[in-house]
Amino acid sequence: MNNEKELDRQNEKDILESLLNTEEIPIKNVLMKRFGVSFKIKGLETKVVNRIRKRCEFPVKNKRLGKIDKELDSDKFNASLIKEACLEPKWDHLKLLEKYSTHDPIDVIQQRLLAGEMSRLGDEILTLSGFDDGTDIEEIKNSFDPEEKLD
Repeated sequence: MNNEKELDRQNEKDILESLLNTEEIPIKNVLMKRFGVSFKIKGLETKVVNRIRKRCEFPVKNKRLGKIDKELDSDKFNASLIKEACLEPKWDHLKLLEKYSTHDPIDVIQQRLLAGEMSRLGDEILTLSGFDDGTDIEEIKNSFDPEEKLD
């Protein structure tokens, strides 16, 4: 019995040390073959992903049930994840905004990256944000409660 208590204390100590010493926000370089450079991305907190998801939803009438449902604009969702999580490149750089005649970095991302590149980066960001347990990324994109209170 004494050994069990000692193991529990050791385990608690290991857990506490791990929580105190693990990097706050994971960062990763993702090679973008077409550009020949790596983009530096970071993980995002749940509240940030939820806020992005909520901004990317749009109403759709459910004819069968006669009510309004919400669907996710996955292109806008991925572009918004990329804008929020990309440390390099800076999508709001003046030269990029001027080249694509916009003030919105989301427009730059959607015009500059191909669909598969956006999807891949979005998936990498979600994985870096802790969604790496084998759960289908599409399931993650649709799993957040739109009614959840966002601080």
